[in-house]
Amino acid sequence: MAALVVGALLASACGSVEIDVESGTTDIGDTGSEDTGSGDTVSEDTVSGDIDTDADASAEALPDNPVIGVSLSQFTDEANDDAVGQPAPDLDGVSLKGDRIEIDQADGRGKIFGFFAHWCPHCQAEVPLLVDYLETNRLPENVDFHAISTAVDESRDNYPPIDWFDTENWPFPVLDDSQMSAIAAGFGLSAFPFFVVVDGDGAVVQRIAGGLPDEAAIAALIALAEGS
Repeated sequence: MAALVVGALLASACGSVEIDVESGTTDIGDTGSEDTGSGDTVSEDTVSGDIDTDADASAEALPDNPVIGVSLSQFTDEANDDAVGQPAPDLDGVSLKGDRIEIDQADGRGKIFGFFAHWCPHCQAEVPLLVDYLETNRLPENVDFHAISTAVDESRDNYPPIDWFDTENWPFPVLDDSQMSAIAAGFGLSAFPFFVVVDGDGAVVQRIAGGLPDEAAIAALIALAEGS
């Protein structure tokens, strides 16, 4: 039920995205407004669960590819998403502030992954909406939210992304995608914003390309991650 509610409330997305992990290029399609027909997003007050942060870790000390496991297929259709029920890849990466973040998908906790590009106008609208929601609402104790900064382009708006997230008072560590956009590719990102809900067993529950327009959609996404 929650998935249907969220899908009905989805807003617009920033264009289409094609990611070539081998060459390290990200091809952004039409960046105009596009109705994707489905939706999901998130919130939380503190990041918890099986996450290991180590301020002494550096990007050089981590694997070139932060994605551990089999990548998901590229998202094309929420109604017929073959990634649903498949295991989401684990992650071993760093935050925008250089702290190490390791995520074990099958740790018993529901998770929401939100992918944002600093230059995307719909992402720029989505982040403060989520922050406002979190000021008065908390995630369930068994749900985590993870933001991923990807498709970074120093020639476009809000660069560097760490300053953008800080200005918006984003409350959680933000995963820094690799230069090859490996995390985005590993989760099958096709447009911005992009959301992936994973259950406590590590299986994909839903993927959505597009932003959440209001608090009702955010609450529906959280309920989906919680399993209610």
